[in-house]
Amino acid sequence: MTRPLLAVAAVIGFLSPADTDDVPQIHGTPPRLMIASGIDADGNLVLSATENRQKKVAREVKTDGKKTTREATLTYPVTVLNRQTVSLKDSTIYDLGGKKISLDQARERLKEPTPILLMMVGEKVDPICRKIMKEETLTFIFPSPPQLKELPKPKREGVVTVGEKVPDFAVRTLDGRTVKLSELQKDERRTKQGVIVLSFWCSTCTSCRRVEPHLDKLAKDYNGQATVIAVDANAGETAERVTAFAREKGLALPIVLDPGGCTADLFGTEVTTTTVVIDGKGVLRYCGRFGQGDEAASAEAALKAVLAGKEVAVTTTPHDG
Repeated sequence: MTRPLLAVAAVIGFLSPADTDDVPQIHGTPPRLMIASGIDADGNLVLSATENRQKKVAREVKTDGKKTTREATLTYPVTVLNRQTVSLKDSTIYDLGGKKISLDQARERLKEPTPILLMMVGEKVDPICRKIMKEETLTFIFPSPPQLKELPKPKREGVVTVGEKVPDFAVRTLDGRTVKLSELQKDERRTKQGVIVLSFWCSTCTSCRRVEPHLDKLAKDYNGQATVIAVDANAGETAERVTAFAREKGLALPIVLDPGGCTADLFGTEVTTTTVVIDGKGVLRYCGRFGQGDEAASAEAALKAVLAGKEVAVTTTPHDG
């Protein structure tokens, strides 16, 4: 299980555990002050990594003397545990007092998230780092720049992955009706095979402005074969506002609301224009960026494969929005 932590940023000098007064030696990689959560059975140090998260906030602005509330998206860094590893095969490990310790001793000490230092031979500690380091902090010295390996991003609890059956979730239409996935699949006017395409969309994001004409065209081109729907999961969004916006932009595709974000959470969606394709049996067949044209990694390519009864060539892509 990973836990997000506040990102740690520090300007780090060079150190040698034996003599901090030595002249620094530059090897191309500065010492790294990081957070470690343990040492695995294969002798790899399990480390943190920094990733960007987004949060929607309401801001009050004044225009022509009138106050209005606008929604903005803030991007902020967090440090998340268990995202990287580095092999300790050729490393030497020291405790905070400069005493050399064994791999097993280090494993015993790293029982909880702890600041650690990755260094190379000949480097020395900056005094600022010493203030951040705890009694449990260990220093790992490498003969050459340590090679960090990215770990797969863990699956969020409750997130449906490609190949799994999608739960029968519910959304709200712009005229106020609640409709379930199973009901959408049975609407033979829109889809003979029960195939559903959902693209997460909103009226306030620039990426949606680029994609929505193509999404609208996809809905028209495949009407009767598949139901293509825009899902607005923005908190505080209203049916009136979305209806007016769609009319202004000339959008004809169905738009539904999920202001609680439950549907977005179901697919692990973090950005708009993320698109999913669900087959007639309710199985998730594609999850990723919308894409355009004849790209193999696109929602339309996945949709064509599903309608033809074929395997989807590219089933997942990074969420791009």
